[in-house]
Amino acid sequence: MIDTPRTGCAFHGALQTLSAIPGVVPVAHCTANCAAVGSLRGQVFGNVISATNILERHIIFGGAARLREQLKNTARVHNGDLYAVVAGCAPEIVGDDSAAMTKELTDQGYPAICVNAPGFGGGAGDGYEKAAAALLGGCGGKNESGGAVKPDGMDDHSSEDETAPEPDRYDVNILGIVPQKHIFWLGELYAIHDLTRLLGLRANLLLGPQSGPADWQSAKHARFSIVFSQHGLRAAQFLEANHGVPYLLTTGLPVGARDSESLAERVRQAWGIEIPEDAARQFQAVKKRLRRELMEAAPYYYTKGLQREFAIVAGHDEVLGCVRVLTDTLGMVPSAAVVADIPEASLLPPFLDEIKGLTKAYGTQLLFSENTGEIHSLLSEARPGLILGSGLEAMAAKKIGAPLIELSAPVFSAAPVFARHYCGLSGEESLLADVFRSL
Repeated sequence: MIDTPRTGCAFHGALQTLSAIPGVVPVAHCTANCAAVGSLRGQVFGNVISATNILERHIIFGGAARLREQLKNTARVHNGDLYAVVAGCAPEIVGDDSAAMTKELTDQGYPAICVNAPGFGGGAGDGYEKAAAALLGGCGGKNESGGAVKPDGMDDHSSEDETAPEPDRYDVNILGIVPQKHIFWLGELYAIHDLTRLLGLRANLLLGPQSGPADWQSAKHARFSIVFSQHGLRAAQFLEANHGVPYLLTTGLPVGARDSESLAERVRQAWGIEIPEDAARQFQAVKKRLRRELMEAAPYYYTKGLQREFAIVAGHDEVLGCVRVLTDTLGMVPSAAVVADIPEASLLPPFLDEIKGLTKAYGTQLLFSENTGEIHSLLSEARPGLILGSGLEAMAAKKIGAPLIELSAPVFSAAPVFARHYCGLSGEESLLADVFRSL
């Protein structure tokens, strides 16, 4: 059993992902508590969702009829581009056929998908994967036989409608940035959008205010995909296998100009895309500006004794960039690095190579765990002078007298306001500014 899970369950992850797409109307098939927890904690955007709120009698006798009623009422009240049924733990345990109820909605002419995402199926990242599977499997309602899209539609080949209008053409799909699991997800998407635009590429962000269900349909027409965490890997593999869209798997989000330039070079090598001269000049300009800022800050940094040991607690896709900035740019010493999720088999070797390359000179304690008790024990032993982590590390930070920068889920402060982030060209400056402010 995990002590204080960090990112919520798969059910909430699916709801968060679907709620981040304008035009999608999620319908939660679950108990009232499951629906309320996500809404009240702000995990589901807008804080208002349509839910069946099933009771004990529905669990005993089945809740399919209750779902049918809720779908009918939701379609009457909400004019959505796509209705997404998300089935939680209780209906999955008793065997409610949520897909059949969704098919009834599509038979009436409403575009709909079904996502079976019981909370016991994993964390928020797994919910993102399930939602992406359903969206890519046929985002738009009826398949060839006129039925609902299957819950995990990765195995289906969507039929092409020759009379349909030409879809939006994107150069690159952005996958693996999970709403709320990445607390700065919106700012990160904007930063990646700006970076790809600098490279002359049109990015399909798939999530956020400018997205919509049609963008998921357009994903199969992109030239390639970039995957920023393991949770985008399954979707990228589906697009490659079924639509010939190749993908580039990264070991994490780029933090600052150096990481951004490195990502641009990997894109160039993978697909022969020439880096525009404007982009090269911009990379150099940001580096030059940062050097000047560091020169201005150097006297304060050294006279105040700010060169301290630090510890980081974050997901695999957030750790590397932050450790690289603090060690290479500020010369700080990583006393402990906690990876709060375990990268999958194909991602683990390159991740280990990078993290060990960054920390081998410091004797850094490396831990893969999301158990809060284990993490706090390590922090108490390492006693860093600065902690970068989640709100769950506040108690440990107070105990050892170290300032805390919240950069991973869950957060208990106002950290993820507006489009704040540590990603892209300006990410390094934002991170360093927060470090100086905290110390």
